[in-house]
Amino acid sequence: MAIVGFKCINTDENVSFDDCLKCALTYENNCHFPAEIINGIIQESTDTREGISVTKLLGCPRSTYLVEHNDVYVSLDNLYWLFRGTLTHAIMEKYKLDPDAITEKRFKRKIKGLTITGKPDIIVPKAGLIRDWKTTKEVPYYSRAYPNHEQQLNLYRWLINKKYKIDKLEVVYMDMSRVKICSVKKVWKLSDCEDFITKRASVLAEALKSNIPPPVPGEFPLYWQCRDYCACRDICAKLWQEETRQGFEDWSQKEWAGVNEKP
Repeated sequence: MAIVGFKCINTDENVSFDDCLKCALTYENNCHFPAEIINGIIQESTDTREGISVTKLLGCPRSTYLVEHNDVYVSLDNLYWLFRGTLTHAIMEKYKLDPDAITEKRFKRKIKGLTITGKPDIIVPKAGLIRDWKTTKEVPYYSRAYPNHEQQLNLYRWLINKKYKIDKLEVVYMDMSRVKICSVKKVWKLSDCEDFITKRASVLAEALKSNIPPPVPGEFPLYWQCRDYCACRDICAKLWQEETRQGFEDWSQKEWAGVNEKP
């Protein structure tokens, strides 16, 4: 099971990928999404890979679990960021100048029996540098990467450490008016990276093995990823209501104590 279609912006009905594309190709759909963008979103949202990705590790484990166990329909508005990111990466790849730079290569590494995967946007071995491209509404005011992006790049560094020695991490933020390169100020110890990965991956792996949904890493529905980025918000809401009726109002705080802490 997985994301299998879209919740139509106009009718709020569940529609298959094929029906959505057919509608867009009539050029009379008034959802304002052209078929090319819809096709890009479909390709990205149905991409499968072995193991647990760095992105999933940093996301909500309950959302990941619920997508694996349900047929999910999502609004195109909530998935547009997938296409936007893909478009940015394709443009950067087209205009790459450094022949020694490594772009869009997926890496895998095992830890405690779990396969962790990730695809840094660009690795420059001679500069000991990883860079990640991020489109955003507005570039950061301060010259420092956002905390969740700091986590992501540190985990990428751990992932490729056996092949490339990296000591510099940067995020290239792009909004509609300017570009800003922000450094990751704190490069984690590799042992701290392993601890962080192990805690989060173990929660997700155990849930997938036991068929018991993991908790939200925060208080539903206040956890920030619940608001705009979750494909399973409605399913999770019903599950949460059932759990709270059974007297488990504080499960998220108990289960996730210390898991989100940074080194």
